[in-house]
Amino acid sequence: MLSKRERKILQILNNQKNYITINMIAEEIHFSPKTVRNDLIEIKEFVLQNQLGEIIAKPKNGVKLITTNEKWDKLQSILSNDDSMIPWGVPLEKRKYEICRILLQKSKVNMAEIERQLYIGRSGAEKALEEAEKWLNGKNIKVCKIRGKGLQVVCTEFSRRLAFLELFFALNKVNRKSAFFRESDPRLLSEFSFYLKGFNISDVIRSVDETEKKYGFHLEYNSRQQLFFLIPFVLFHNRADSILDDQFLLNQSPFNRRIAEDLAARLENKYHTVIPQNEKKYLVFCVSISEIQKFTDSAGCLACENNELEFFDFVKRFIGLISEIMDINLKSDDILELNLFLYLRSAVERLRYGIHLSNPFLPKVKIEYPNIFAIVWAASVLIENDMEVEISENEIGFLTIYMIGAVERANSKVKASVLCNYGAGVSQLLKQKIERFIPNILVSDIVSVQDSEKVRNNDCDFVIASEDFGATFGGKDTVIVDNFIVPYDVKEIEKKILEIQRQKMNRIAKEDAFWHIKLFDSAFVQFLNQPCDKKSLLSEMCAQLEKRGFVSKGFLDSVLDRERVASTGIGKQVAIPHGSTKFIVRPIISVAILKEPILWNDNEWVDLIFLLALKPDGALHMKSQIMKFYSVLSTVFDDEKSLNYAKSIGNPKEFADYMNRLTE
Repeated sequence: MLSKRERKILQILNNQKNYITINMIAEEIHFSPKTVRNDLIEIKEFVLQNQLGEIIAKPKNGVKLITTNEKWDKLQSILSNDDSMIPWGVPLEKRKYEICRILLQKSKVNMAEIERQLYIGRSGAEKALEEAEKWLNGKNIKVCKIRGKGLQVVCTEFSRRLAFLELFFALNKVNRKSAFFRESDPRLLSEFSFYLKGFNISDVIRSVDETEKKYGFHLEYNSRQQLFFLIPFVLFHNRADSILDDQFLLNQSPFNRRIAEDLAARLENKYHTVIPQNEKKYLVFCVSISEIQKFTDSAGCLACENNELEFFDFVKRFIGLISEIMDINLKSDDILELNLFLYLRSAVERLRYGIHLSNPFLPKVKIEYPNIFAIVWAASVLIENDMEVEISENEIGFLTIYMIGAVERANSKVKASVLCNYGAGVSQLLKQKIERFIPNILVSDIVSVQDSEKVRNNDCDFVIASEDFGATFGGKDTVIVDNFIVPYDVKEIEKKILEIQRQKMNRIAKEDAFWHIKLFDSAFVQFLNQPCDKKSLLSEMCAQLEKRGFVSKGFLDSVLDRERVASTGIGKQVAIPHGSTKFIVRPIISVAILKEPILWNDNEWVDLIFLLALKPDGALHMKSQIMKFYSVLSTVFDDEKSLNYAKSIGNPKEFADYMNRLTE
């Protein structure tokens, strides 16, 4: 989006009937002509990207905005919906990323060059450099100051490439540039060329297209852009400063290796070069972190699944765990199974290398689907334990989106048994009419009045009867209809379907055999009236658990490491920090209730903290712990009174008892 100053310039242009000079604009907004020229570049690109007009320049006359009233109204509507308006002047965030780009692109650079490229003074450059160093340090890149030569980055070539990739997307976001260029759009090629020192990626795009076609799949859009950015480094291998050391893990998927080998052969042919062995391993890495959106033929899909049977089985187990917690059968959802398999196979690889994606849908998911979000977060312990990766809330958000679709698919189909005593002909006619008039219903069985036990034991949701056999039959609710189904009958059946769908969405699985572990203990419940900060609070809570033997040394570091990756706030001023399961000795949840909220992450404040120490000690224990914890969270999220009451309790024992009761 545009900054406040850029919007002011745009407004000035729209108010002018004729051309206006840059000096006149500069005088009106009280900034230099050079600043106005730079802003006009951003404004021109923004207007063109949204196809809402054009800014033209005429020597000696100045500049002019060409648009229509309708397009101007639409432009204003776009700008008014932006909540992230950038203030006057170039933001520090943008300067930080620009300095990172300069440092990564050049082997050495001095402060004078940074000042010149960013149009800023020494103090502004030093402040931005300090932030840039922090960002680069987080990517295992050190900035060294060499006397008489300036600044130089010290890192492995692999770290440099990963940092460059993250920087590419971060800068585009800060610069308000569209992430969705068509691949035929020359602006896309220009964008990549700017970061890759003039390299033309046209043949990279063609190589990826040809490999996709050969193996029968399409990559997800952002994964394609990721590949387009990472692959060119393979072709710079002859440079002395870009020697790639063998520091990354080789993905074990034969399917990914075949794709990488095919890509390497095409690149060698198109660019007339020989790719070294270590760069071919790097290509396997590039492929392994790229998400396949869909397969265009079943043979390619089957080959991928057969090559990764162990991982496919893991996805099934994860879906099974979610199904049991929700008490909704998602195990037969082939769409969910395939989509999760394709997403997780690349996501797990990304996380192993510390590559984290931002999730633009996360805030809306947490607000609109807090229960499903909480379930997925609780169940993600299975991913962390089996795959040995740390899951951030962004990944939880993506997983939640898949689960939302699956839940809606599961709830859209309701099963009914037809109870009819007039023979096969009438029964079949009744079944066909029901399924024809009501698309969201599946008639699973046709039964007679002697089959009450059969109905009781099958998985139908309710019974449709052609005679009045009472309000229930075989323990299931009954809807009475005419043998030939009249419009009134359709409405009554649809009303029952909606009722059942609501019940399914709100249902929480409870199995009494697993409720013997009490997760809340008054010894680990504290009410804080004094101000505190996040790190000191977590340190105190972890130390208490370690002292009592619930966790071992190292748990605190794993909790803080996770917080550095992503916030564990889940909405409604509630946070669920948790650490690595390898440090958990016995399952427990430590709780802190704060009189005044504390800043948890950026603009997120919390006053109720659940520090989770849930150990996946066998399938039944893990299932019971997750189900119990989810039941508490579900109550907290669904009922504002319960949340407020929990926060108002002033006695640790009362709080622990209250929370444990919520799981009974």
